[in-house]
Amino acid sequence: MRTTKPSAQNYHAPFMEWQTGQYERFARFSFILPYKFLLLCGIIEIPPQKILEDFMAALSGQCNGREEWKIAHKHLKYYFLANGYGQQYYTRKELYQIFTEMNDVKLLLPDSNDEEQIQSHVIWRDAYQHRWFDKWYQKPRRRPRNHPILPACTIERLEQAMEHQRIIENGDPLSAGSIQP
Repeated sequence: MRTTKPSAQNYHAPFMEWQTGQYERFARFSFILPYKFLLLCGIIEIPPQKILEDFMAALSGQCNGREEWKIAHKHLKYYFLANGYGQQYYTRKELYQIFTEMNDVKLLLPDSNDEEQIQSHVIWRDAYQHRWFDKWYQKPRRRPRNHPILPACTIERLEQAMEHQRIIENGDPLSAGSIQP
């Protein structure tokens, strides 16, 4: 995958100093789509970019109250864990806590359409997100932990990870029910 820099006219300075290069927020990517994925997109007549944007939004918890996105978010957390993402730095329990805290800020969105309250929320939200990032980034001091990263996921492995997580974690949002496709 190759990242191309935005042009000078639409360049946005990074808000945090590390948001450059591979972590630049306003980036354009150029990569080869898996052919079967492209065929699937063609069959259902949804552009690949839309699916990839929805995937990222659902994983990051930008559900906006839509029930189907909340369900997708729950499934994508399991996908994230089953692939071992972040497990060189954090335990599974810590990763669940990261997801929970990442989503907590939207619970404080004002119910009213009062512009002043919304603007105050936006300022507070940005400060919270930076505090949240610093807390978790500094926690392990970027030293890998001594537990293996899980290999690439298979459906069976994903189901095993989901079942295992429901058993060992009381706070799991899916522990009360079964996962449905």
